[in-house]
Amino acid sequence: MAKLKALLLTEGYHGMISQVEGLAKALKAEFQHKIVRLNLMWNYIPPKLTPISKIILKDKNYINNDDTFDLVISCGRKSVVPSIILKKKNDKIFTIHIQDPKVSLKNFDLIVAPEHDNLVGENVINSKG
Repeated sequence: MAKLKALLLTEGYHGMISQVEGLAKALKAEFQHKIVRLNLMWNYIPPKLTPISKIILKDKNYINNDDTFDLVISCGRKSVVPSIILKKKNDKIFTIHIQDPKVSLKNFDLIVAPEHDNLVGENVINSKG
C-alpha cells in the first residue's frame, strides 16, 4: 500500500509545526511543509472575513502546482484559506485543521481542537491541553 502524501500548512511557528508534523508522522504520511505567507493587508483580517481566493497569498506555488496530495494538515489562522482552496480544487483531498479555524467547520473533513475552544461538530475531535 502506498504511503499517504500530505501537505502541511502552518504560519511557521514551532508549536504549529510540531503539531502538524506529529500528526503526519502518526499517519505514516510522506509530507511537505509550506509556510503560509499572506499579502500584507490580509495579515490583519480574521479568516471569517477573508475571501477564499489566491489573491491573499504571497506564495501561490503550492496552490498552483499540479502536485497531488491525499491529505492537507493545516494549523493556524493563516493556513485556513489555502486549505479550503486546495479542497475546492480537488475534493478528493482529505483536510484536517488543528485548532479552531474560526470559519464554518464544514470547510474541513476533520478538525482537532483543544477542549477549551468549545468546538462541537460531527467532524470535531477535542484534545486535552
